[in-house]
Amino acid sequence: MKQLLPLYLVIIFGYFGFSMMVPIFSAILIEETYPLFPPGLDIGARTFLLGLLLAMYPLGQFFGSPIVGSLSDKYGRKPLLLWTLCAVVLMLFSVSFCIHMRMPHLLFLIVFITGFFESNISIAQSAIADISTTEEKSHRLGYTLAFASIGFTLGPPFGGFLAQQFSYATPFWVVPLILVCFILWIAFGFKETHPENNRIHVNFMQAATNLHHVITDPKLRPIYFMTFTGGLIFFGFLRLFPAYLLKTFHANLSEVSLLIAVTNLPLFITLFLFIKPLVAKLGPKVLGALAFSGLFLCLILFMCMKTLTGVIIATLLCALFLPIGGALYASLISARAGLLQGRALGNNTSVIVGAQVIAILVFNALAGISYLLSYSLIALCTLINIINFIRLKNPNSS
Repeated sequence: MKQLLPLYLVIIFGYFGFSMMVPIFSAILIEETYPLFPPGLDIGARTFLLGLLLAMYPLGQFFGSPIVGSLSDKYGRKPLLLWTLCAVVLMLFSVSFCIHMRMPHLLFLIVFITGFFESNISIAQSAIADISTTEEKSHRLGYTLAFASIGFTLGPPFGGFLAQQFSYATPFWVVPLILVCFILWIAFGFKETHPENNRIHVNFMQAATNLHHVITDPKLRPIYFMTFTGGLIFFGFLRLFPAYLLKTFHANLSEVSLLIAVTNLPLFITLFLFIKPLVAKLGPKVLGALAFSGLFLCLILFMCMKTLTGVIIATLLCALFLPIGGALYASLISARAGLLQGRALGNNTSVIVGAQVIAILVFNALAGISYLLSYSLIALCTLINIINFIRLKNPNSS
């Protein structure tokens, strides 16, 4: 556990920083009183710009994950973790500066670069796989999503509170100060998990073009496709939620931040209490099919709700099923990847965040027409993944 804890903390911080951005950026762009953009923009334009800004972070992860994942196969996990965490500290300070100085164009670029270096999540997953047996990988890699849900849960109320009490820029210089302490812990208290005799020679060009394996690797391609459709579902649902509450029910920033935290608790409970026994009892194929079937029914219930209380109840039910697919994808990928853990899990992270970018852009754009339309497409993706798991062959093949 001494080696695992800092790796799980890398994942918490990665999602903490981004989840903190969601309600703050939603408030900055949806509320016309904040002068980040010129006054007079209609709600459709503001919703589109919000989706575009939130997409910059996962877009950076999309390009960064295969690169840093492969480079960690060559140089080791610890050096890449340290360099990327230091870069994240600098970028978060820059986000604070851009908000304070009202520099929206630079803000888009800085959020992209922040996401690029936060692709160290794939390094943490690779290190967890390094020190886990085949039997341990399923629940240990499943736990990564549980710790991600901790980041999602803590980030919005933390950022929302500081933004409400001080300014929208404040959270983005407080978090880097915390990260500096964590970097010192990694530097002096974490041991390398990827020994030199297991390292693979990779040049930068190979690292930068690793994504083609998503399509060309016949063993991993079906799982990557499941990861993609699962990402559309997971992030499409959660990223629409803040703007949906702000626009439809006129909730304020503090209320939205609290509700995001509350609705993330079922994700945490599912992954920590249920995923290990369920995988052991049912196996990934049956569990995945059942989880997405339950999610589909809950999505139908969610779309039928007309009150804030009803929406929250339906969201809590959806959140019980949302993380199960994500907990299965990484272990399925790792089981088939062999020594190329960094490359395979880096590509898997890219697929997830690529799906996140598409989900944010497409579903937010459609939400400008109708939120029901966006959630209907999410339900359709859920049906596709039910079929994906039913058709899955040899789920534990390595």
